[in-house]
Amino acid sequence: MAYNFPGGSTITTTQFDVLVGGAANTIGGVGPGTTGQILQSGGNAANPAYSTATYPATATSTGTILRADGTNWSATSSTFPNTNASGDLIYGSGSNAYSNLAIATIPGQYLIFDGSNPVWFNPRKHSLMFDDFITSGVTSAYNWRQTTTGGATGINNDVDSGHPGQLQLGTGTTTTGVAFIGLSQNSAFQNIILGGGSITYIWVVKIDTLSNGTDTFSVSLGLGANTSGGTRQNGVFFYGDSNTTANWQCETVLASTANTFDSGVAISTAWTTLMCTINAGATLATFFINGSQVGTTNSDFPIVSISPLIWILKSAGTTGRTINADLFYMFQNLTSNR
Repeated sequence: MAYNFPGGSTITTTQFDVLVGGAANTIGGVGPGTTGQILQSGGNAANPAYSTATYPATATSTGTILRADGTNWSATSSTFPNTNASGDLIYGSGSNAYSNLAIATIPGQYLIFDGSNPVWFNPRKHSLMFDDFITSGVTSAYNWRQTTTGGATGINNDVDSGHPGQLQLGTGTTTTGVAFIGLSQNSAFQNIILGGGSITYIWVVKIDTLSNGTDTFSVSLGLGANTSGGTRQNGVFFYGDSNTTANWQCETVLASTANTFDSGVAISTAWTTLMCTINAGATLATFFINGSQVGTTNSDFPIVSISPLIWILKSAGTTGRTINADLFYMFQNLTSNR
């Protein structure tokens, strides 16, 4: 359609054009654009123009923001908090949801993962220990107690460029050698009782030579109350005897009653990461080997005090056997502040 304007200006427009002022008292038209485009100024020397990118016509859920997808602008699926205080951190608190983590209240607090979300480490709520076994023998960061019987060689250091700090437990050459370390003052004083909060522990270990028909042995590690090797009496353990079964066994033990299952993961001479998580009420233990979940158990949890431990027990043969411990780690998220 043609329009005549005072002064002799005539323009032709199509439906939905936007009229704009031109040079020397003339009028021009822009558009129409496509769905979702917005009209943007071209500055003081150019006509306005429709954007290349499109924008949503209506607002979506509260807390969403606009995000470029490489072509257009659209609302996020995630929602974000509207306000924050100085020092707050924003973190993913759920599926497609972000929340504020309030600034720490104790000087020196650091950020940790409590099994669900990032939180500030609170010495009244959390217990964290780990040992790289950097120092000689069992005189490391914590009070590891050493026990050897039956001619075992005991605890020595080993060296591996990829695993700084190791303790090597050796059976010696007798048929009954036992080498043990436990994080407790003595056999009468363990330091952990399950049920007061969730616990995660990790052992990183390497068996140098597997059991065979001549030289046989077993290894046990985890949290337990047996501090001299042999029978696992109370605890949450990984257990291995490659002469009896090819795979790692996972078990909870209550007063020598064991609830054991086969992990399906073969015992090997490679470095192996063994991790177990125990829920807050001590009703479920979940076992992981090299980062993969291998199974759970929900019965026969110890009710007595236990502590971190590891041992190797010879049962036949006169050739010494060893296991190397590279790392122990444990975190507890207490149910209530102490």
